[in-house]
Amino acid sequence: QDSDVNISIYNIQGKLIETLHKGFITKGYHTEVWNAKDHPSGVYIISMDASNGFNATQKVVLIK
Repeated sequence: QDSDVNISIYNIQGKLIETLHKGFITKGYHTEVWNAKDHPSGVYIISMDASNGFNATQKVVLIK
């Protein structure tokens, strides 16, 4: 369903690194791309929160 969505990237210490999207998204499939060229290799947490109550987190490893 349509919702306000916030997609953020955090480092392993929990510091906000970057916000990929913050705003309204219509229902359907969408893609966001994180350009991590300015960030070092390491473990990051991607968090997605929607105003409809949906929340998801995923741990990713960036290897350069």
